[in-house]
Amino acid sequence: SSAIDEPVVHDGEWRLLDVRRAWSENASDRSLVAWSWWTGDDELALLAVVNLATTRSQGYVRLPFAPLAGRTWSLDDQLGPERYERDGSDLVDRGLYVDLGPWGHNLFQVR
Repeated sequence: SSAIDEPVVHDGEWRLLDVRRAWSENASDRSLVAWSWWTGDDELALLAVVNLATTRSQGYVRLPFAPLAGRTWSLDDQLGPERYERDGSDLVDRGLYVDLGPWGHNLFQVR
């Protein structure tokens, strides 16, 4: 089954997410767009991140979901090989660091 068939896409809340600079001299975060679908339960979300630039871009995608805090979460890219384990409190406070090549993208299932 594809990610678009996931119940969270149909039943969850869609939200555009903030992307912040990875470091002060790097404005490439402006080329990153991120959004999520979330149902509010432990089957958290899908998280999409796209680089709309012809150059590499970095930034932190903040996940403003308080229930993430205090747990470790797995982020599995549904479109590629990336798999990460991240602290939920860090995802809420600082965000998920992303570094994507030109026109790069991720679609993470967050569990």
